[in-house]
Amino acid sequence: MSSTENDFTKIKKEQFALKSIEFDDLDIDNMSFGPVETPSAVQQHISDLKAKPVESLSPARNRTRFELDRDDLRKTINLYDDDIVKTIDNHLSFMPVEQNFSSSYIMEIIRTQKKKHSFDPAMISALRPEIERYLAMLDSRYSLFRRTLLTPDEDNPHYAQNLHFLDQAYLKNGFSYNKCSVLTPFHVMELFSGKNLKKYHLASLIVELEEDRLPPAAGVDSHLPQL
Repeated sequence: MSSTENDFTKIKKEQFALKSIEFDDLDIDNMSFGPVETPSAVQQHISDLKAKPVESLSPARNRTRFELDRDDLRKTINLYDDDIVKTIDNHLSFMPVEQNFSSSYIMEIIRTQKKKHSFDPAMISALRPEIERYLAMLDSRYSLFRRTLLTPDEDNPHYAQNLHFLDQAYLKNGFSYNKCSVLTPFHVMELFSGKNLKKYHLASLIVELEEDRLPPAAGVDSHLPQL
């Protein structure tokens, strides 16, 4: 077994304990998911700007398979509640670039839904697989690791490119694409520790992630390089 596989096994054993819990047996209202971060005034302002409809991103560009699949899932989820996708997308933009979603975030979404007057248990139960697919799709596209917590048995085709772009734009280590493809999970965590890079920084470098970039009115991303 390679050192990369050993590293991932350690992560999986520690972070995948929730996999053995039956979701239907949980009392979500009484569960604690740890401290909830209160968004800063700047982050809240940017989130409000992101929530506004975008007139046009790149009208002359053919959209990728990822973008089309994302839109299809978004439309399905929005039939129940369009706040779900907005919340996920805004949360994603401000996540540390090296962080991944875990299964506990899905429970957090359901817990929020349960507090609404319009909550429909049957509908949200039927919709949960679509929410899981949406999260897994975003998580894989943004991940810096060969395997993710939501899809531990699948090789991620994007991680090396993501690492290579981030290294070229921000870390400046001069790593080749091949070097990025063999970095261990713990090496990746060490590289990005204290760098304060968010998912929106990666979005600024990849065309098909442009909808997750911070809007120009936020005055934050105007200096970021485009690859």
